[in-house]
Amino acid sequence: MASPLRERALVIVTVRDMTASWEQDEALRRTLEDKSTLLKELYHRVKNNLQLIISMFNLQTRGLRDSEARQALLEAAGRVRTMALVHERLYQSRTLSSIALDAYIAELCEQLAGAASAAQRGIAVRVEAAPVEIGLDVAVPLGLLLNELVSNSLKHGFPEGRHGRILVCLVSEPGAGAGTMRLTVADDGVGLPPGFDRTFSHTLGLRLVSALSGQLRARFTIDPSPDEGGGVLATLVFSIPAHRGSS
Repeated sequence: MASPLRERALVIVTVRDMTASWEQDEALRRTLEDKSTLLKELYHRVKNNLQLIISMFNLQTRGLRDSEARQALLEAAGRVRTMALVHERLYQSRTLSSIALDAYIAELCEQLAGAASAAQRGIAVRVEAAPVEIGLDVAVPLGLLLNELVSNSLKHGFPEGRHGRILVCLVSEPGAGAGTMRLTVADDGVGLPPGFDRTFSHTLGLRLVSALSGQLRARFTIDPSPDEGGGVLATLVFSIPAHRGSS
């Protein structure tokens, strides 16, 4: 007698209640959305607060007769503006945890050139930057450092109506590991003063550059430009930590 199991096709159906799993996924999705909303609000508020500080600096300069004090406040406002730009770009970013360094450098240099009336003075500021993403911990000190270098070139490199150019380059460091970058700021201005030694410089700008280089664990050098036209070449070699996302 044939087995009935051999004469029939059997279908096994299992039913599993996925409600709990779906609810967990939905709760996680809402948590991530809330986190993103809070981060965007935080970056936006920080940027607005920094803009308020900039406005107060600018108002204060209007009542100052001392040119040195006025210049110091304007430079301080420029540094705060550099940090505000980082938070603005984070607010606009998709991940909320990193920004495009090449775009940030380009926008920062455009702002610095505009503030210094570079075009009207016959000074061309050009940026050539490789695309790379960086987090807040690198963006702020790097932006401040770049602000000092470009501002210094604009302020001291081209006196008495001298025309010229400033070139800002960001490339991968040749022969180094992944994530190691080389940032250079080169100008064809009047060059470094005789006997210049940045180790013993007492200017606030170079002291900031030295401190920020240490914060980034970067290697910084500033030398006479090797080009025939003269000028200054500042070089910063730094590493970008592995990106961890916004979890």
